[in-house]
Formats: sequence, structure tokens, C-alpha cells
Amino acid sequence: MERDTTTASLLAAAGAAWHLMALLASDRSTGDGHYATIDRAAEYLRAHIDDHVSVAAVAAMSRLSGSHFAALFKSRIGYPALQYQTQLRMVRARELLDTTDPSIAAVAASTGLPRLVTQCGI
Repeated sequence: MERDTTTASLLAAAGAAWHLMALLASDRSTGDGHYATIDRAAEYLRAHIDDHVSVAAVAAMSRLSGSHFAALFKSRIGYPALQYQTQLRMVRARELLDTTDPSIAAVAASTGLPRLVTQCGI
């Protein structure tokens, strides 16, 4: 905006301001070291999406009590850990169904969702 007030300059300034606001909004780092622990736990869940991983085990790996882990996880991620894990598995299942040819039951079994499939009668 120091150069001039042309439409192009105003749009560039607005874009830069939008980018700055997005960076500030997405910067979730705080003085609380537990958030880094929760971020590692979420990454572990993403990395082990096909494995049977209990939330209690992830809480133990994080060296937090189950209830404290649950509260921090929901606060940081926005969902309870089990719901987050299920969402990750559903995304993976949709990806496999869109890009490969196995049956729904096979995809469900490979992503840890067989209970959902049996509940739906597939």
C-alpha cells in the first residue's frame, strides 16, 4: 500500500493480510508442552491407521492419564481421540474404495473397520 492504491496493490495487500491472519490462526503452539505430546499422539494414530491401536495405549505412550489425555486431545484436535481415529480410518477406506478393486469387507478389514461393516450387514 506504500506504492499506490491501485486495485492490484490493494488486492496484494489484502492477500498478504489474509495470509498473515491464516498463519496466526493456524499457529496452535502455546506454552503448554502437552500440546506437542498430543501432536505426536495424533501423528502416531495417522502413521498406524491400519493397526489396532487403543486410545489407552496412546495415552500411556504419551505418559498421561486417560482422562487427561482425552481432555487435551479433544481440546487440541477438536475431536475425541477415538472419533479422530475412526475418521482417519474412514478417509483411508474411501481412498482405497476409490482407487483399488477389493471388496468393501476387505477394505474394512484392512482399515480396522470390520465392526462397522458387520453392523451394516455388508
